[in-house]
Amino acid sequence: MVIADWYNEEIIDKLTFFDEKSKQWWIPVTGGSNLPAVNDLLSKYKISFGKTVYDGRASIGDSIFYFASGAGISTFPKNGILIPFELSDQSQEILENKKEIQKVPIIGLYEIPPELSDSLSPPDQNQANNHTGRIVVFGDSSCLDSSNKLGYGMCFGIIKELLLYTSKGIVSNDFSKHPILSEDYVSKKRKLPERIPGNKLADFSKVINKKSECIERSFIYVNETYENNPGVIQGNPGVHKTIFREFKSFISSSHNNMVNLPNWIILGVIIFLVVLFYFIYNNR
Repeated sequence: MVIADWYNEEIIDKLTFFDEKSKQWWIPVTGGSNLPAVNDLLSKYKISFGKTVYDGRASIGDSIFYFASGAGISTFPKNGILIPFELSDQSQEILENKKEIQKVPIIGLYEIPPELSDSLSPPDQNQANNHTGRIVVFGDSSCLDSSNKLGYGMCFGIIKELLLYTSKGIVSNDFSKHPILSEDYVSKKRKLPERIPGNKLADFSKVINKKSECIERSFIYVNETYENNPGVIQGNPGVHKTIFREFKSFISSSHNNMVNLPNWIILGVIIFLVVLFYFIYNNR
């Protein structure tokens, strides 16, 4: 699953300003996401996002969400499924002060054919559910962000349906209403974004030229089995260990948060405890 965001060279250039305090030009190193790199990653599958920025309220099934400054899909391979929405062309509004509503695909589903698979082992013809992998793309991350304060519902319902497709190949009713592409989709309106010459993204990136790390964490998964039979958890020692690890993680996190508190708050708590102890001691 690839969840993208906006990237437009002209808008990035427009956001450049001269800071009087530092006496320097402040230039954004990227947009909401590094779309040129994302497109490079997906180019093998003929999938790409365009540089036009879209904005607007959208709904599919029971999910209503706000597509806030996201990217539309520019190219997509045949046999895939595209889900379009009517959205406002925000880049045109910012750059040319013009408003235009366009029907643009922002969700794509695609099952990778065997000839494009990166699998080291050939597909097993004896397995009925054998597949070489699936890709889903979504043009904006705002409706998944915990900082979303727009007053609209989050799009976790949509993501759940997309994950159902990637894991089991099940196309939900909301997505099955859209036809399978009979040929490669190529937008004539949405041009591909390009890297900005002299860009200093590598100086600030936590990914470029950095060693990949996998942080091991423990989680408690509440599934249907547990919901229907809570007693199951009591007989699983592994779950108890998981709870203990998460508790230690919580205590550690709480300690770190205390360390980051302002000094006057910590001092106030200490004074309060001293006064409370003194009051209890003298009224025994």
